[in-house]
Amino acid sequence: MVTLNKLRRIDNIISAEYFPEDDKKDIGKIVYDIDKGEIVKFEYCKRDKDSFLKSYLKKAVKAIEKCVEKDDYPETVVYAWY
Repeated sequence: MVTLNKLRRIDNIISAEYFPEDDKKDIGKIVYDIDKGEIVKFEYCKRDKDSFLKSYLKKAVKAIEKCVEKDDYPETVVYAWY
């Protein structure tokens, strides 16, 4: 599970903090360009820094893409997978 917090859309740029498994002390940051459909800036959370897969950043991007699809940008988003 990854939680996105402080999700904001300004023009075609979305920014958010993300944290894995509800660990609010392990924060990463992401800036996503809707027009380009890609990350333009990021900082890994600690779990991603220590991991080859970078799963939480990738899932944070999926959560942002879902927000773009729905054109809905709540301040907090929880994205879970199994």
